[in-house]
Amino acid sequence: MSINVIEVTDLSVRYQQNPVLENISFSVYAGDYVAIAGTNGCGKTTLIKTILGLSQDYSGTIKLFGEKIESFSEHRRIGYLPQTSYLSRQGFPATVREIVACGLLSIKKFPKRTEKKDIASVDRVLSMLKIERLKDKLIGRLSGGEKQRVLLARALVSEPELLILDEPTTSLDPSARNDFYETVSELNKQINVTVLMVSHDSATVGKYASKLLYLNRQIVFYGSFQEFCISNEMSRYFGKFEQHLICRQHNGNNNDKIS
Repeated sequence: MSINVIEVTDLSVRYQQNPVLENISFSVYAGDYVAIAGTNGCGKTTLIKTILGLSQDYSGTIKLFGEKIESFSEHRRIGYLPQTSYLSRQGFPATVREIVACGLLSIKKFPKRTEKKDIASVDRVLSMLKIERLKDKLIGRLSGGEKQRVLLARALVSEPELLILDEPTTSLDPSARNDFYETVSELNKQINVTVLMVSHDSATVGKYASKLLYLNRQIVFYGSFQEFCISNEMSRYFGKFEQHLICRQHNGNNNDKIS
């Protein structure tokens, strides 16, 4: 039986008394790769932040691994890559190895120190993402695609069961974007990490994800891409051309390995 990694029930979120999300209910199971899509301002990032316990003005219930977020404390089980990070700014004085090690320091008790086993964990994840050659370079001097892989390594170094990514490819060119999507897809398959990824590009991410959650303050659609592709309701909502574009990308999925 599949494990409920995320369970959201009747979630509504307000910002300065204005509704941002209304009556959201869905579940994410172990091994899922869910793409959250929708137009700007539809509530994608708000949903992610609320699931992570970073938003207070909400009603409804959110559970992570079966436990309500108000009492959830096993943060090592979650890896998070936010939309923007000060760590990747030009000139930030830290090496790749130091940046990735931060993903372990955040879950340590005081005093927070890096140990030999931590360095081994950092080197392991750098090798897994094939960026070990960058370990001694300053992150601010890397390309956009390299920076995102480093921040992905930081999110993965604690060996999380759930990986949450908030529009991680916004600043990348099309080639680097596809490489990043393929990498996440292979992580989902190879180490069975559950993925929840926000993307403004439902057609492209649909090539890799197994499920689509489309938001417009409320859930417009949540299910597999196969279900989306045969839905007359979605055909009416999106128009046949847009529906066909999303489905064509998904059906063209490939099985390339991490590169």
